[in-house]
Amino acid sequence: MSRRNTILRKMICTLLLIGGVLSAQTSVLTVKDGKVYKDGKEYRAFGMNVSFLSDEILRLGPKATDAFAIIEHLGKKKIPFIRTWFGYMTTWKPYFNDEEKYWQHLDLLVDACEKANVGLVVSLFWKMEELPYEFNEKRKDLLDPNSKCHKFMVGYIKKLITRYRDRSIIWMWEWANEVNYLFDLPHERKFKNRDDVFTSRRGVQLEKLFAAEVRKYDSVRPLSTGNGGVRNDLYNRSENPRNCWKKDSEKESFIAASWCCPKPYDVFSIHTYPRINGDKFEIEKFRGSIRRHLKLANYLKKPLFIGEFALLPQRVKGPKPKLDMKAYKKYTREIFELISSEKVPLAAWWEYAAVKSRRTTGTVNPDLGKYTWVIDMIAEYNEKIANDLKNK
Repeated sequence: MSRRNTILRKMICTLLLIGGVLSAQTSVLTVKDGKVYKDGKEYRAFGMNVSFLSDEILRLGPKATDAFAIIEHLGKKKIPFIRTWFGYMTTWKPYFNDEEKYWQHLDLLVDACEKANVGLVVSLFWKMEELPYEFNEKRKDLLDPNSKCHKFMVGYIKKLITRYRDRSIIWMWEWANEVNYLFDLPHERKFKNRDDVFTSRRGVQLEKLFAAEVRKYDSVRPLSTGNGGVRNDLYNRSENPRNCWKKDSEKESFIAASWCCPKPYDVFSIHTYPRINGDKFEIEKFRGSIRRHLKLANYLKKPLFIGEFALLPQRVKGPKPKLDMKAYKKYTREIFELISSEKVPLAAWWEYAAVKSRRTTGTVNPDLGKYTWVIDMIAEYNEKIANDLKNK
């Protein structure tokens, strides 16, 4: 074959590859001007957290029948997307032991979601703060290009993104889980090795590092930090150590929000867990929190993504009061109604778990007959949202 024909053949192959990727990406979730779009149309929806799926599938492969049954069930119930981890402390061992099998089993998870039409919000490093310890290194080493944990992290990002970037069932790439809650904690500054302390500056550097690596291989899908809500003292914890619990001003809150969602992240991730006390629930307090974060999202010009929410019992000293299930259902509906009426683009209930050890309040557990009505509530509100958007 002549050199000219070889070059021409390579150009055609490259164009076909790019075309295939772009074709697949026309149906993925996208973000523009602070709004979420799917299939070219504005989109809002409720989804579900199913955090442990990869654990079982990586361990059992095609024999992970319970995990595959969950995916199929959620698909039949028309749950549009799930948030789950691909990388967690329990999933690194299969990767290190047999990487080829790791990817084969992870393929099964993606294939099952594709078959069930259940979108995936993928968290790559759920407990990223623990990752350096897998290599006997410190958290600061994540930023060192010569460290083992850094090399593993950027290598894993490349392998995972390039493997699945042409699969439209992947909706979003997510960095980690609630790392911002570790930023500038006073007791860590006092008692921990400085190399292991998560300052806001170190946290933001890591967020940006992850995003830059992902953007090398996928320029389309939204990116989420996976962070929790913006604590109302975060700025002062970082910049005012002598009065670290001082409540931030509005201007300071905007700065703190930008730390929790720096560029080029597309969606503003928070987690929120309002509390029920017996048969009482302060809906206005919850409304204030949602509106505060919507204001921060508008400042950042990014859509709000409530990556986790559920109604939990109020923390009390002594014996826990018995949960009033009638009140719990009533207030859960009020929460869904509020999130829907405030037009939050994406929100995911915590969580679905078909294992008997998961007994947390609000955890949908069909094996125990617990909270299964939440799935129907998600479907109900998603239908309402779809009708609202259609008639807009």
